[in-house]
Amino acid sequence: MQKFEKKERLSKKRYINNLFKEGNSFNEYPFRIIWKMIDKCSEQPIQTIMLVSKKYVPKAYLRNKIKRWMRESYRKNKKELYEKTKQENKAIHVAFIYQKQEIKQFPIIEEKIKLVLLRLTQKL
Repeated sequence: MQKFEKKERLSKKRYINNLFKEGNSFNEYPFRIIWKMIDKCSEQPIQTIMLVSKKYVPKAYLRNKIKRWMRESYRKNKKELYEKTKQENKAIHVAFIYQKQEIKQFPIIEEKIKLVLLRLTQKL
């Protein structure tokens, strides 16, 4: 349960486009979250994509660092959301978008990811 496998990543272009066209969203500083309930079509109840815009963070090594922190904090705190989606036999696609120019530290990012996952669990 403490892994972030390739199957958990949202990578199909049509799913990503559909998520951005029809998904619901909310903001939790410094993130914008876009999520969409889907028919259970894969073995994974949750598929995610982590995005950091070049507009806000122009240096690639910093974008990669932020995405690593986001994936790590998601991996450590996803258990409750997984249990809720499996319990209700649902599936969800989620996009985590980092939208601030200043680079937050890992503890702040982890705390915000926890809040985001809690809000998503409540919305289910």
